Order: sequence, then C-alpha cells, then structure tokens
Amino acid sequence: MRLFKLIILLFILLLFIGTTSALKIIYDCEDIEKSGEYKLNQNISNYYGTCIEIFSNDVIVDGAGYTIDVDPNYPYVTYGVKVDGHSNVTVKNLKLTDLDYGIHYYDVSNGFIFNNDVSYINNDVYINARGISIISSDNITISENTASNNEYGINIEFFRLYHLNK
Repeated sequence: MRLFKLIILLFILLLFIGTTSALKIIYDCEDIEKSGEYKLNQNISNYYGTCIEIFSNDVIVDGAGYTIDVDPNYPYVTYGVKVDGHSNVTVKNLKLTDLDYGIHYYDVSNGFIFNNDVSYINNDVYINARGISIISSDNITISENTASNNEYGINIEFFRLYHLNK
C-alpha cells in the first residue's frame, strides 16, 4: 500500500511539473521560439539587428525596467522587439532607445504593449524611426507607454481593431 501511494504521489508530481510553464530569463538578445514568459535580468547594449524576435504564440516579454539599445555604428535597420504573424504576445516594462523600431508588431492578433519607454528611437540611419509600430494587426492594446522624441512615437497602419490608452 505504501508503494502504491508513493507511485501515485510521483505521478501527480510529474503531471504538475509537466503542465506548468517556468519563467525563462533573458540574458542577451535572442529569438523566442516557444510559448511562455520571458524576463530580462540586465540591460542589453551594443547589439546588431534585431534584439528580441518572437516566433511563437502566447508569449510574454517582461523587460523588468531594463534597457535595450543598439550599437551606434550598425548601419542597417534595428529592432528592439519584433513580432511577425503571431498572436497573444505581450511586451511590457522595457526601455528601448537608439533604434529604428522599438517595438514592431506586424500581422499580430490579440497583442498587448504595456508600460514601455520607447523614447529617442532614432539611430540616424533611417529617418522613419518608430517607437511603437503596429502594421496589419488586430485587437492590439497599447497602454501606459512613453513614446517621445521619435520621428513617429506610435505608428499604426492598416489596423483592424486597437485600443490606445494614455
């Protein structure tokens, strides 16, 4: 009987562990290819190209107040966070600076952009620097963000449904 209880307990424990999603820590620029919650644990500076690119649905990126900025000598288009063609993606609590695009959503559905500072988005490479860029997306909520000193603070093109607060 004791062995049976132990086996049942182990089964329940394995079942529970297998169904929970652990927080994943971001130490540097990376591609996110699996659903889950990701959290920065430090500033990310002097990278090239796209810092965080999301290739999955159901993702939360929490910047935890840390800053992402680009190498000022990089001559091509730069993105802080880029999402193309996915759903249920949240980007929150990030400071993004010196980029061409701070947060870029293209063909995203059910997204949430909350409490980010996307100021001074312009590294002098492209004149059309955008703090937050939403293109061909639907049901996007943009709330409590700061988007100042950019060529375009918040740029929305070909939208279907969005919510803009503050």
